[in-house]
Amino acid sequence: MRKRTRKQAAEQTPKQRKAQARRVRYHARSLAFCNSLQFWQECQIGACRRNHSCRGEPHACFTRHWRSVPEDEFAMARAEIHARQERMR
Repeated sequence: MRKRTRKQAAEQTPKQRKAQARRVRYHARSLAFCNSLQFWQECQIGACRRNHSCRGEPHACFTRHWRSVPEDEFAMARAEIHARQERMR
């Protein structure tokens, strides 16, 4: 995801800032699921395997691998991520 400068962020309309915040949350959620379900083990990107964490595009990785995860394991990962988010608030 491209990093914005302060000037660019200041020039955004409220609607654009809201959309950007939504994209950032979506990216973070996809990254959390990819790391929690350890999709990096099956990844073709060497940096992901070396760092034991998603280093590529987490949404594409999640879309590619989520169907192979059993429902109970997916539910546990979802609960773990929600609990982690609650602790951060």
